[in-house]
Amino acid sequence: MASFPKKAPAPDARRDLAKELAAAEALKFQLTEIYGEGESDTVLLKDMIEGSTNLLETIDGILAQIAIDGANLAGLDKAKSTMDARKKRLEDRVDTMRTMLASALEILEEKRFERPLATITLKPTPRKVLITEESEIPERFWKRPEPVLSKKDLADELKAHEETLQEKLEEIKTAVEAGVISAEQAEQQRERIRAAFPSIPGAELDGGSTTVQIKFS
Repeated sequence: MASFPKKAPAPDARRDLAKELAAAEALKFQLTEIYGEGESDTVLLKDMIEGSTNLLETIDGILAQIAIDGANLAGLDKAKSTMDARKKRLEDRVDTMRTMLASALEILEEKRFERPLATITLKPTPRKVLITEESEIPERFWKRPEPVLSKKDLADELKAHEETLQEKLEEIKTAVEAGVISAEQAEQQRERIRAAFPSIPGAELDGGSTTVQIKFS
């Protein structure tokens, strides 16, 4: 008699609903804990989330806010770039006009010139350094930047250390299981391995976490 593969059991709708409710409540709780009574748009988001009736509405609300915040961040970056460029143009214009006024007073052979809006006084500017050969300047005149911690280099080193140590300890475990060395010898080898590969002081790797990638259409 031919046998047929068993059908997969139908999903338990009650269990899925319970999971959705739990996930929705978790999101609401996290929003409340993180933002509290924050900015007005955050308050609106929290109110909307609290008024949602299911997980899909909650997720849609959060996605919509992520899209809005992302657009605002892009707008702020663009605005900052525009403002920085305008600031540079204004600074250059002010410097140019100061030079023009100084030239006018020199032509007039006047050190002081009064107008209703302001009094102009001609003053010598500090002498500027002209670099003729940068490589010949003594080292004491060079300022070094403050040390900056490279978290990437630190993370790479921590990962390499962890992987190497784990590999060595696994070799010892395999040797014990194969009866090549005794448990006492294994412990001695572990101590030597840990001494040969000491941990990096002041830093360690966390247990890792997860995130999501969001691509808006």
